[in-house]
Amino acid sequence: LQQNPLPNLQQLLQENLVGLKQFLNLSNLKERVYLYGRGSLGLGTLQEKVQGIPPAFLKPLIKKRVFENDTLKFYAEVFGLPSPEVKWFCNKTQLVAGDRVQMERDGDSISLIIRNVTKADQGEYICEAVNYVGEARSVALVVVVSQEVEIPCKTHLNLSINGI
Repeated sequence: LQQNPLPNLQQLLQENLVGLKQFLNLSNLKERVYLYGRGSLGLGTLQEKVQGIPPAFLKPLIKKRVFENDTLKFYAEVFGLPSPEVKWFCNKTQLVAGDRVQMERDGDSISLIIRNVTKADQGEYICEAVNYVGEARSVALVVVVSQEVEIPCKTHLNLSINGI
């Protein structure tokens, strides 16, 4: 493999200059893969650019106003190759799924659902998507409104006026 510039992997395989005897599983690669080999034909080198698409929000988060004890729902769409890892934050604290908090994903569609919202759930929500090519964030504010209970008020006024 003394060509200049170096051939790419597809050219080598198509021209039967190399054979596949072992598979490599490489992850967390940022830009390029360099492979070096030694065999009966001598020393060889191969350089291949790592492909990928950084995450991007196709549908970002939108601000919400929700009443106490109601359910807060965020829906968004995020794309990237490889598919990005998604994390949710409220006021810079990472959210964890539990009884009240539910996180779902179906392909590029993602959602966050928080039940029985309290004043503590108010603030800045961030959805963060990360893959080895890059990262993206979508931010939205949530305002939690108190549910005021109206108590029916009945007023009885007995008025008597003397001397008029």
